[in-house]
Amino acid sequence: MIYQIGIIAVLILLALVVSKRLNKKNDLIFEEDMEDEELKKIDEEIH
Repeated sequence: MIYQIGIIAVLILLALVVSKRLNKKNDLIFEEDMEDEELKKIDEEIH
């Protein structure tokens, strides 16, 4: 019985770690939040 609770706790911890890693990858920065210099640098890299 106790080992089942331990297994469930480990699975919950793994799910939390995976969800945190997935959330970090989705941090988007919008144009309105960027400075002019950053926008110019990106434009130069694209063209």
